[in-house]
Amino acid sequence: MKKRSILCLLILTVFMIGLASASTLDVDLESLDLVMPTKSLTEDFEQEGEEGTIKVAPVSEQEEITEPAVVSEGFAPNELEKAIIGRDDRVQINAPGQYPFSAIANMKVTGACKCKWECTGFMVSRNFLMTAAHCMICPEHNKWAKKVTFYFGYKSSKNYLYKYTGGWTGLAGTDFPNYRYDNTTMNHDWCYLKLSKNVGDKTGWMGIRFASDSEINSGYFQVAGYRDNKLKMDWGNGYAENINLMTYDADDVQGNSGGPVYDFDNYAVAIIAAESNNPPINIGRRITTTIYKYMVGDGFQ
Repeated sequence: MKKRSILCLLILTVFMIGLASASTLDVDLESLDLVMPTKSLTEDFEQEGEEGTIKVAPVSEQEEITEPAVVSEGFAPNELEKAIIGRDDRVQINAPGQYPFSAIANMKVTGACKCKWECTGFMVSRNFLMTAAHCMICPEHNKWAKKVTFYFGYKSSKNYLYKYTGGWTGLAGTDFPNYRYDNTTMNHDWCYLKLSKNVGDKTGWMGIRFASDSEINSGYFQVAGYRDNKLKMDWGNGYAENINLMTYDADDVQGNSGGPVYDFDNYAVAIIAAESNNPPINIGRRITTTIYKYMVGDGFQ
């Protein structure tokens, strides 16, 4: 009888924590004290590679996700070791060359204005990479990225799994008119890049899926991204704010933008987009049918 009482108490505690998390994550998006997400690099670097181009998708009515669906499976190359994923206390990833971390890019970006910054992206097929739109535009001059060096499995400029400096084209959800990052532009803070080479054959890639509101509200998600040349991860509860955005209580910081919000089967459900100081909350741009259809029209398989 005593054991049963203890078990019931544990179940009730877990349930109450879930309710508290959902309540904390349900915020008024228009009242958030948003932090400009892009972080300038603290180190200088010599930019390599070919120039790329970005187009902006027309703003249209977003399509509501009516049914959850896996739309793309992930891939781990045979020669790569698989990392043990679990709810342990690890923060910094000491083996970024292991899958799925191998599919996450440390992006060294130079804008048309010659400013430099860092961001994160992640492979979702042989030659498609997802990131945030603000990762591809200078926050000071509103100029698009001109060149990007993509490092995978990055530890240093001389120690990494793979480096890509080839060509790319991209489509972004917004160009942040009037240098504005707010609730409106945040809803369109997505971007995909089509790379000229099948980088994913070397790095692997994450699966992507449409997650319903109920799946996000009851789910537990991981986030991962680079900052100051270190890949770190965390995990926490999610909450579906609207059809475009989700909030979560996993930690991320500037530089992590563009990284994946993903489940424990390595399916990305959102892109790390923004953080708020008041209330303290992190925000992801959900991967929706709108983005997927643009990608398919651009040759995504």
